[in-house]
Amino acid sequence: MWNEAAEDDLIKLWQAKMPQLRSVRQYRQPFVYEEMAKAMESLGHEYTTAEIKVKLYEFTNKYKQEQQKIGPSSWKHFTAVHEALGGFCFDELVEDSILVDIENIEPIYEDCESECQSTLSISDASSSDSSNHSSSSDTAVSVMEEMREIFLKAIQTWKESKEKEQILLQEYVNDVREMQQAFIDFLRRQN
Repeated sequence: MWNEAAEDDLIKLWQAKMPQLRSVRQYRQPFVYEEMAKAMESLGHEYTTAEIKVKLYEFTNKYKQEQQKIGPSSWKHFTAVHEALGGFCFDELVEDSILVDIENIEPIYEDCESECQSTLSISDASSSDSSNHSSSSDTAVSVMEEMREIFLKAIQTWKESKEKEQILLQEYVNDVREMQQAFIDFLRRQN
């Protein structure tokens, strides 16, 4: 799938295209991703725009996770991704730069097979190249499912992190109370 050279080239390209991704209106962003796919192809890496979007989404999530850790990051792409993302707000970046084109897509249902089939058959009837359309629809559905899984994992990781943080804070409060009580007892014994 993605090798180290392709990831390095994508990050460099992302750094170069970031101002354009941030300034272009949402409906024109697919053009920027198409340019990125063509540039990657010229570098010898063949990836679709959907694969590039998913990879950038993964980079953004990994960067956010690494940034929350205490101490320096050991992730090999941290510095390069930081240079690409450093000056931008993550929430806006994820919404505007990577996920904006899925806002108008209906949610993926667990039992979407019949729904997807009816949508595909309607589209196929009006399409002259049904095999290409079916393939792109299948690709879109699989990319959306993969992004959904990544998103759910990120939410679960965030929840676990917050729960651990809450436990640590509660332990800290309890320790401070104990120490305060011990100090008060010590002062009383001294008097």
